Amino acid sequence: MDKLVQVGHEKGFEVEQNIDYGAGPVDVVWNMNLHSALPNIKFGFLKLGAEEGQGASQDTEDNQLSLRKIEEAAFRGIRSGLDKVYIV
Repeated sequence: MDKLVQVGHEKGFEVEQNIDYGAGPVDVVWNMNLHSALPNIKFGFLKLGAEEGQGASQDTEDNQLSLRKIEEAAFRGIRSGLDKVYIV
């Protein structure tokens, strides 16, 4: 995630880390301001890991993440108001 933060700063985006917009934690958010008359575009990056709930540690040990955990992470990003959600 540190590399995403670094790349976001290099590209001139406003970068937020470990933020919660009310639907759960988001690891990294890039805020792009293309024009002053347009709202910011928010790109969110969520890292799947052992903290994703019950049984997730087993998923990460065998490198097979369940569809339910992937869906939960995607919906967490959507409910947070992100325009784009990337699962890392």
